[in-house]
Amino acid sequence: MSRKLRLYLGFIGATGVLSFLFRWLIHDWVPTFLFDRAFGAMATEIASWTGIPEARLIASMQDIGVPIVLAALTIWAAYRIAFRHAHAQAASQTIPISAELSSQKQTDPFFYFSADILDPKNLTAACPGRIVNEGNIPFHEVDSWFSPEAANRNPDPPDGDYWSLRHLKVTWRTLHRGAFRTGKNIPPGHYWVEYNAICNDVSCGFHELLRIREFKGELVQLIDVWKDGGGKVYSSPRPPELNSLPAPDSPIDAPIWRAVAYVRRAINDTNHQKCYPATLTAIRQAALDGKIKLRGRREIDVGGGPQTFSDVSSDIPAEYWKVSTIGALATSEEGWGSYPHTNPETLYAWGPKGIYEKKRYADLTVNMQEIKRLWPSR
Repeated sequence: MSRKLRLYLGFIGATGVLSFLFRWLIHDWVPTFLFDRAFGAMATEIASWTGIPEARLIASMQDIGVPIVLAALTIWAAYRIAFRHAHAQAASQTIPISAELSSQKQTDPFFYFSADILDPKNLTAACPGRIVNEGNIPFHEVDSWFSPEAANRNPDPPDGDYWSLRHLKVTWRTLHRGAFRTGKNIPPGHYWVEYNAICNDVSCGFHELLRIREFKGELVQLIDVWKDGGGKVYSSPRPPELNSLPAPDSPIDAPIWRAVAYVRRAINDTNHQKCYPATLTAIRQAALDGKIKLRGRREIDVGGGPQTFSDVSSDIPAEYWKVSTIGALATSEEGWGSYPHTNPETLYAWGPKGIYEKKRYADLTVNMQEIKRLWPSR
């Protein structure tokens, strides 16, 4: 007897027993709306599995009768709770750290993303990902961004390769010592992984070059990690023949929301409801003083049509920031892609047309090395 058949028969049997018990427990005074809500929740779930319309499912439940449906609801709820618990355990499963990977002397706290190559002979299979902290110091508010190595960490254009791996993004509330499943599978290839986190109550950042590639008929992975604004802190063991791989190009500008995430942690700006005003002011002031240079896609006049921005980015003059502010849309990834990132400081700061002056910029970028020089991570 197959496992699916055993589960099905067990469900039918348990439903029958529970429905017999519930027939003696429920009475007419039980509020109808409670069953309506329960029917609705269960119908939504079943509809997502089978494609059967919810209204049809609810009508069928009402025809079957409350005791039987209530029994099925009980079993369904128990299954959902057990499934989520098992899923949470699997997602946070700790994997022993390889003695080989831990053999190098660690000079600075760091972590990295690694792939579990389950079948080295399968050169195309995606590998389960894990995030590894080999040190004894935990990291908090871990945030990551994946992009192909070929994109060179360059966010332009807005629909370019830099944005093609959003599904691999990993966040972690507290990363303790160990190796933890991320729930993400990563195919063979070369990737940049950029990190922001808090360590010892101080904001810190790293960038990792992860290369999963073929070598002598098997998949191998090469991991190199740099501290932002500093040198390399980790290189994974590798065959001597692969030590001669060319060094990656220098990183280019990053989208402004990554700079906002970094600076707000560095200055402890927790005003999320107002989109981190202290952080936006600090970045604006640095741009006005010439300590950093922001770039963006300039708004252009298309003769009364919809708001349009140039296809190319250009440097924004420092003088621009005397009367211009960085807007709320610049604080999150969702605000990227032909959305205005700047506003006039006052209604007529840009001229007599007020907010209708064509002087906005979209998709701001900034050199993260300049940002991290102004706000050191350690």
